[in-house]
Amino acid sequence: MSIGYIILCRFNSSRLPGKILRKINGKPLLEIILDRLEPLGRENIILATSTESTDDPIADWCKLNGVKFYRGSLDNVAERFLKAARWGNFDYAVRINGDNLFADGELIKSLAERAASQHLDFLSNVPQRTFPTGMSIEVVKTDFYESSMQKFNEEKYFEHVTLYFYEHPEILGAHEFVTNTALPFATGMKMAIDTEEDFKKAEKIMNILGAEYKTADWKKIVQLNKELL
Repeated sequence: MSIGYIILCRFNSSRLPGKILRKINGKPLLEIILDRLEPLGRENIILATSTESTDDPIADWCKLNGVKFYRGSLDNVAERFLKAARWGNFDYAVRINGDNLFADGELIKSLAERAASQHLDFLSNVPQRTFPTGMSIEVVKTDFYESSMQKFNEEKYFEHVTLYFYEHPEILGAHEFVTNTALPFATGMKMAIDTEEDFKKAEKIMNILGAEYKTADWKKIVQLNKELL
């Protein structure tokens, strides 16, 4: 049962353009994300961006750094996600957003392996937002995702890759929603990198972590974020 990890990103984000290659301590955000996802195995990671010329800098960076990438539709992100999963020949695909700087590789791996071992259609820690934004984990069986896409009947479902599952849970077969009970204060916390303010806070966290930024788990990072609020 093959599991693949797909980082969805584009260069021209509306609120913080070019953020994916913006640097903290000399490292682009994309490199930091990949460092934190090291437990997943670089060979199992695909960066999925668009075919638009505005995303050429991302493709160029991937080529230069030996990162596998797939280019597809800019606006039909669901299709891009699915085609990247098929291109990688993954039985299960894990969605990781490009603004998830502090994604926890070990946690992602454990939940992905749980989904595959239990033959789930879908596993997510998003409902109720007990985990911070920027630490979302969504694992979907590729065959199930492809068949589900036939039901996507509004633009929002193609833009927001898994939204249909939350609005139409009746289509889900075997699935699991994971909640955070370890750190209740993290519920609703914002950790995604969307704005200049988010970026500056991430810089502070990175400076505190130092070399530990690669391996610090989500609990330590959430605690640091709380102290900086």
